[in-house]
Amino acid sequence: MMKFSIYPTFCLIILSLTFVFQSCQKDDPEHIHEHELITRVTLEVTPSGGSTNSFTWNEGDNNLNVNLNSDTNYEVKVFFYNASDPSDIENITEEIREEADEHLVFYDFTTSANLQVNSSSNDITDSNQIPIGLTTTWTTSTSESFNAKLYLIHMPDNKTANSRSSIGGGTDVEIDLAITVN
Repeated sequence: MMKFSIYPTFCLIILSLTFVFQSCQKDDPEHIHEHELITRVTLEVTPSGGSTNSFTWNEGDNNLNVNLNSDTNYEVKVFFYNASDPSDIENITEEIREEADEHLVFYDFTTSANLQVNSSSNDITDSNQIPIGLTTTWTTSTSESFNAKLYLIHMPDNKTANSRSSIGGGTDVEIDLAITVN
């Protein structure tokens, strides 16, 4: 007469189920970066020896109009906000500073312009000492009007590239600038 024990069968079932459930789980969960909602961008433009002018774009605006004087050096600071709740406007700029390795502000001039944009000595830099563009120096020369785009780029592939397509990464915000130099 053959003796049958339920204990080895039960252990085999538990072991099999454990293996099945383990194989269905991912080893490394993918980190999902929650992009901040950016609904407002402000440029603070300060001429050498002058007072600051602020130019603000809000979500839904066609473009941001920026007026400058000819033959002038400016310090330009850019700030990003979530203003979706007017009673609780959140300044996103500090998070961008803290995540300098993951961000880049890039200005793309769509037409030939006599405006020089350089990183400012007091700009935030990433871990490779590359400025991220929150503070720049603009130098105007002659009177003119032209268009540009301002991008906040997330996870750029090449922070030293000179075109948006060469930088790579994702676009957190893209704003059309209408710049007039008088």
